[in-house]
Amino acid sequence: MSIRIGILILLLINFVAQAQPTIDTKQSLRHGDIVFNDGTVLTCDYAYNPIVNEGLLFVKQNDLTIAYGVTKVKSFSFFDEEMNGIRYFYNLPIYNSSGGAPLGRYFFESIYDNKIISVLGRMTVKTKSNIMSKAKYDKKYLLDHRNGQLYPLSKKKMIELIGDKEEVMNYMYMKHYKLHEKDIDQYFTLIDLYSRL
Repeated sequence: MSIRIGILILLLINFVAQAQPTIDTKQSLRHGDIVFNDGTVLTCDYAYNPIVNEGLLFVKQNDLTIAYGVTKVKSFSFFDEEMNGIRYFYNLPIYNSSGGAPLGRYFFESIYDNKIISVLGRMTVKTKSNIMSKAKYDKKYLLDHRNGQLYPLSKKKMIELIGDKEEVMNYMYMKHYKLHEKDIDQYFTLIDLYSRL
């Protein structure tokens, strides 16, 4: 019995040690702006970590690392040298299909921004059997700015959002667009055409 308790304590210590917020290398740090829910803007070095489902920001201030989540942060942005552009992340709620109270709030990255419909992405990290091996999945969503609703990316929802303009639907059929999730550029093209008509 005492051996089992000892092993359990060792496993718990190992788990807690792995879960401590750290910023391990300079390459994980980004320099950018964090906008808090009260409107305060902080320009600093920070790291974004999606290991917690909602996402966390780790801000390095002097010798301290401070973690901020969706309860404190409205949005954040930074310049990505690889993409040669600014990446924007927003704190938004997800609702179930029947509406009601939100299921939770999460950080979403703006993948394609448009004044009518935008495409957002959310990075999540999954674990297998409580083991720390992670697999990353990027979920994509459609944000309808006309009603403020967020929908999982799908062909059916896209057609619902743009189906009122016959020219867009004709273009989609003429180009034989399948609107699979991997064909994200087709979504961008249709959203752009829809917003210009």
